[in-house]
Amino acid sequence: MDAFGITLTAFDMWLLAATGGLIVWFLNTVGAPAVKRHRDAAAAFQLAFANVVLNLRENPNCPLAQIAQGAHLQHLAAITKFRPFIHIWHRKNFERSVDQYKNAHNAATCQGSLLALAASESTAFAQENRKLYSAAINRLLSYA
Repeated sequence: MDAFGITLTAFDMWLLAATGGLIVWFLNTVGAPAVKRHRDAAAAFQLAFANVVLNLRENPNCPLAQIAQGAHLQHLAAITKFRPFIHIWHRKNFERSVDQYKNAHNAATCQGSLLALAASESTAFAQENRKLYSAAINRLLSYA
């Protein structure tokens, strides 16, 4: 048989069929559980941040420091559990997003705690902190 100028014998065709069969078998037996593990990890990662995202949207007058401090340990645990599921070529950007999240959390709790609890959440500073914190969480969730 000639295919694209290459002459294939019956043995070559048999080898191609066997190789194709092995690839399909491998993807069905090894690939499917790996995809399921990744989907489960992504769902758990999103669930860890769901409460904070909901609070940020639905409670604009709730102090950001209170929202951020309450779930920070849960977020760090979710990041640690989800990190192995990030593809190697996305890992550097994921780590950058984690650093941005940590910086936004520090700004929300350290700088924002006194201002947020003493002053109104409607100040420009508090609104900017809220936007930065929300954007950092959205960047993290884009990997799930």
